[in-house]
Amino acid sequence: MKSILKLSVLTALVFALSVNASAQQRLNNPDRLRGDRQTQMQKMRSNQGNQHQRMMNMLDLNEEQSEQIETIHLNGQKSMLPLRNTLREKNARLRTLTTSESYDEKAVNEVIEEISEIRAAMLTMRTSHRRQIRELLTEEQRIKFDSFQQNSLRRQHKRGINK
Repeated sequence: MKSILKLSVLTALVFALSVNASAQQRLNNPDRLRGDRQTQMQKMRSNQGNQHQRMMNMLDLNEEQSEQIETIHLNGQKSMLPLRNTLREKNARLRTLTTSESYDEKAVNEVIEEISEIRAAMLTMRTSHRRQIRELLTEEQRIKFDSFQQNSLRRQHKRGINK
């Protein structure tokens, strides 16, 4: 009986030390603190570029179409960048407002309205760019393009990315 008690205490001690060492390791590694969310975001950004390239390859574009679509894509990225930056700022402002000691409902609602307007502008731009691309495509390419877009949105909703 005494040996079972000693073995139990020894096992508990080893377990406690290993948990403590593991926690120390996580705390000492700043990259680990950022967690999987940052890794997922990096993969998502990387996949967006890959997704564009996969779509371009799938459509079997001629040289002229490819150049025109790249121009539309580049112009779209340029026009979206300020909106994305503003959206990030508004989201940060919203977090600040909703976590402060004094809750200002009017200010929160104003920021939410601004966020909604920015998202609507981004959606309008995205739709416009897709329409411009569709106009350059043949009927067969349009079918592939539309299918690719729908599958892309479905995957994003499944992963909870498209909010």
